[in-house]
Amino acid sequence: RYDELVERLRGGDAAAASDMQEFSTAHPDLAGPLVNLGLASARAGDERTAQARFEQATRVCQQCGPAWNELGVLARRQGRFADAEQAYLRAIEAQPAYAIAYFNLAMLYELYVPRPELALQNYERYLELGDPAELKPEVEKWVADLRRRAANTPTAARSEPAT
Repeated sequence: RYDELVERLRGGDAAAASDMQEFSTAHPDLAGPLVNLGLASARAGDERTAQARFEQATRVCQQCGPAWNELGVLARRQGRFADAEQAYLRAIEAQPAYAIAYFNLAMLYELYVPRPELALQNYERYLELGDPAELKPEVEKWVADLRRRAANTPTAARSEPAT
């Protein structure tokens, strides 16, 4: 039943959110329904409810990488980059093989908090784990560009020590 509810939510079924809420209430020990309700709220533009759902999911399951990741996505959208970084790091700590958290952390380091060496490390880890979003060709180009830029950046100008 849960998989059906997830598909209905993704498909935009108007009744799916209330059905998922019922499911979540019946299974308060599961973080997945809360994450999916949060995603539905975020898609609807209700960031406050989305954040509350994601936070609730992290209380239900502190090892729920997707909940921490989505808190990071939300914080990044709101311009709270330090909070986004911490949330992505918590996602990675909770689930070290959760590839998308590395991708999001790399994007944060590349585009919002200029730390190219850390962006490169996280893109590379994302590629090592596998590419669930099928962005491999693009990410490989970004990695090559970051390597080139890192090689041309004087050590004194880097935000992190060269390795």
